[in-house]
Amino acid sequence: MQKSEFKTMKQMNKKINKDRRGFTLIELLVVVAIIGILTSIVLINVNSARMKAKDAAIKTNIKATREFAEMFYDDKSPTTYAGACSDATFIRIEDAITTQMPSGGSIQCGAGVTGYCFKASLNLGGIWCVDSSGYFGSNGSACTVATSTVCN
Repeated sequence: MQKSEFKTMKQMNKKINKDRRGFTLIELLVVVAIIGILTSIVLINVNSARMKAKDAAIKTNIKATREFAEMFYDDKSPTTYAGACSDATFIRIEDAITTQMPSGGSIQCGAGVTGYCFKASLNLGGIWCVDSSGYFGSNGSACTVATSTVCN
């Protein structure tokens, strides 16, 4: 380039900027890194929402076991909860819960003459339990069959 080609510094900068097209490698790497960080944040939140949805399904199915147990009790003469855990309807509900549970999770059912309880592991930790006293919640590490069956 000769000095005569550019009259001012401003004209020279215009020529340089006109020839420069696209982005630098550093600019592209920064954009890719930002996209990667945002993607990982979204995936973490989606996975957490998925686990919450599975836990909601487990709780809904556990609630269905309570309704089933009460119908089972009313249909028996004399009235009893004994045998509820081995009934085909209950086993179908249990299978639905198993598909939503974490690997290594557990299900426990106890049914006696005057009471029942059912518990299952949740994906986000803890145990959900329902029993014949009307309890429906996260209390309980085991179902016990005694004179009455309760979550404890």
